[in-house]
Amino acid sequence: MRAFPEYKTVLKKIFNHLLAWTAINLFMSMSIIDYPTSTFLKKFLSEWLWVIPNLPYAYLITYLLIPALLSKGRMVAFFTILALCQIVFLPINYLYAKVIIMPFQHGQAISFRDISLWTLFSPNGAILINITAAIFCSMNLLEHYFIENRKILKLEQEKISGELQQLRSQLNPQFLIYTLESLHKQLKGLSRLSAPLVLHLSNLLRYVLYESCFPLVCLENELDAAKAYLALEKIRCDQKLDCSVSISGSAAGKDIPPMVLLPFIEAVFKYVDPSREALYWVNLDIQVDGEAFKFKMISNCVPLEDVERLMHCEEIRSVRERLEISCNDGYSIKIIPSEDAIVIIFSIQLYRTINSFAYEAEMSVD
Repeated sequence: MRAFPEYKTVLKKIFNHLLAWTAINLFMSMSIIDYPTSTFLKKFLSEWLWVIPNLPYAYLITYLLIPALLSKGRMVAFFTILALCQIVFLPINYLYAKVIIMPFQHGQAISFRDISLWTLFSPNGAILINITAAIFCSMNLLEHYFIENRKILKLEQEKISGELQQLRSQLNPQFLIYTLESLHKQLKGLSRLSAPLVLHLSNLLRYVLYESCFPLVCLENELDAAKAYLALEKIRCDQKLDCSVSISGSAAGKDIPPMVLLPFIEAVFKYVDPSREALYWVNLDIQVDGEAFKFKMISNCVPLEDVERLMHCEEIRSVRERLEISCNDGYSIKIIPSEDAIVIIFSIQLYRTINSFAYEAEMSVD
């Protein structure tokens, strides 16, 4: 069953090589070789006859000397063997021209009377054979560059997809457990918070599991997920957490890479313990100015001794790595600690979308 795909691959390689030599022969027919008495067709056919002696020389350089010597920095060995190859191939090319090319091109009779050391190692012959080999090597290296570039791009995309999938599957399981425990307690008491709790959890899971699988998501959806996360945390912490969210500017018609805000919020809330008597507060200040997006989070949830650990935590590291690949230098992350709070500032360039819905400029966490 594998023979057929391999057969197709071999045919494709042969076709690519024939295409490359056709391009080289066209170039040589029009630009390098000048036979005033010959038609273009005859020039082109003559170049195909030259492929027979030129092909071994070009392939020897492309597939043996360059990978084995030049790519490893062995310059002296490369040029020494290259010179020896020319000593071998130049007489062969000259004799081939005398026997095949000249009779075909000009109708000359085969004659070896003018053979000399100079004619066997003519500079013109050396120039032509090396130009042909150089063109073929350049085409091969260009093809190799594009193939490797596609491989790197594919690996980077697979890495982003894998990390995003891992992030979706590892959205703080402890947080989900706490939320479900809160849900159980609220439902037992038929609390008025039961319905909002289920709704927020449903919206968050829907975004994490389904909507965030695309390279870009609507900014409104990313902000809604952050809002749902904060609402769930506020319910989990009962009356011990004060959250406020302020958004200036319009998020309509803007796209953002998925799951770039939730990791910052999640990283901060890992340090919240509802069993303690401490009061926690979180302020989110979000600004949308055209394509410029700024997310500023100020909170007292992170103890001063854990700030260094927060800076290098898995959630923020994952965001950095994904954005390094997808956005290059189009983002910035700053973490500024102080005695009573920590400030996280995240900025990124947004993408425009055609279809979008209106989004409220100001909202609060209920």
